[in-house]
Amino acid sequence: MKEYKFYGVDFKTELKLGIIVGLIFIILWPAFIFFYYKLSGLEYLRWLPKSVFFGAMFFSLAISLTSLFFLGKRFKQLWGIDVINNSLVLKKNELQNIIIKISEIKDIMFVANKEMRYLRIRTFIKKKYKIRVSTSPLAPFSTSKDLSIIDRKIVDIEKELKKYNFHFQKGNNQNKIYAYLFTNNDIL
Repeated sequence: MKEYKFYGVDFKTELKLGIIVGLIFIILWPAFIFFYYKLSGLEYLRWLPKSVFFGAMFFSLAISLTSLFFLGKRFKQLWGIDVINNSLVLKKNELQNIIIKISEIKDIMFVANKEMRYLRIRTFIKKKYKIRVSTSPLAPFSTSKDLSIIDRKIVDIEKELKKYNFHFQKGNNQNKIYAYLFTNNDIL
């Protein structure tokens, strides 16, 4: 079976990035307003023009999103997914192998749209593994090549999981979001 590798992030890394960018925005917005207040010599903060208030918000948001772009490139991880010997193997940064027995998998959900792919694996022992591959401006972790790689890999995983009695459902809606659900038939 051909091995596919792609760049993405797990849920914890995505959460860390969101908190960091949120803190950057929360710190910069009042800082810009405070510096304008001090430099302009206003007597009261309520005399601050609305244009300065919203301008500070715009610049803070622009700096936060720019920092998200660079942080997303810094924190991305190399992932690999394989089905080997009755197990699903998640390889993270080529250093950490997460081995999940096929019989322990409750379901695998894959959600896709134009710029994002989201893979969630749930087990019977209440463990969840979440991987996000995205090229959107709010989640710049990957490239379009990574999106096509994970799409091809899901097709291969579908073929493999059918051998292990998994049920496959495909759904889509008017927003062009496609969802694939692989459910273990042993629990149905």
